[in-house]
Amino acid sequence: GEPDQSSGSHANNMSCGRFSLSVFAGSALGMLISFVVNSALVEISLNGVFAAIFGIALIILGTIVIWRIMSVVENVTSTSRFIVLTFALMIITSGVFCFLLEKNWFCGLSPSAKVPMYGLLGISLTFGLTFIIVDVLNYHSRQCRSRQHTPIVGNPQQICVVLVASVLMGSCFGLFFGSLDVEDDNHTHSRLREDQLFGLTLGAIFGGVVGLLNELIVSRLKDRYKPLYV
Repeated sequence: GEPDQSSGSHANNMSCGRFSLSVFAGSALGMLISFVVNSALVEISLNGVFAAIFGIALIILGTIVIWRIMSVVENVTSTSRFIVLTFALMIITSGVFCFLLEKNWFCGLSPSAKVPMYGLLGISLTFGLTFIIVDVLNYHSRQCRSRQHTPIVGNPQQICVVLVASVLMGSCFGLFFGSLDVEDDNHTHSRLREDQLFGLTLGAIFGGVVGLLNELIVSRLKDRYKPLYV
C-alpha cells in the first residue's frame, strides 16, 4: 500500500507542477503579447511609416491566406474554409484600417469612429502574434523531442481555446485603446500608462487561463488513453 501511495503522491506533485508551470508560462506570454500589440497600436496611430509597413504587410498576409486556402481542395471542410476566409478578410480589412488610423493622414475621423477599427486591428495583431508564438513553441518542442513528438498546441480543442482567447483578448486591447483615445494623450502619458496596465493585467489573466485549459486538455487526453495494468 505505501509504495502505491508514495507513487500517487509523486504523480500528483508532478501534475500540480505542470499546471503551475503552464499557468505561469501562459501569463508571461499573454503579457508579452499585450505589450507588443499595444506598442504596435501606438506606433500605427502616430508613425506614418510604421502604419504603412503594417498595413501593407497585413494586406499581403491576408491575400496569401486566401490564396492558400482556395488552392487546397482536399482535406478541408467547408466550415474550416469559411472560418479561414473570414479571418483572412479580417486581416486585409485591418491592413486598410492601418492607413485610416494614422492621425496625420485622416484628421476627420472622430475618436468614436476609430474605436471599432482599433478593435478589429487588435484582434488581427493578437491573432497573428499568438499563432506565430504557437508555431515557434511547437517547432522548438519538435526539435527537443525526436521521438513520439506531441505538439504543445496541436489538438483541435487546444487550437479552439487559443483562437477564442486571442479574439477576445485582441478585441479588448483594441477597444480599450480606442476608447481611451491614447493617440491624443498629453505630455504626462497618463492614458498610455492606463492602457498598458490594463493590457498587461488582461494579458496575464487570459494567458494564465489558456495555459490552464491547455494543460487540462493534455491531461484529459493522457488519462483517456492511459493503459490499464492489473
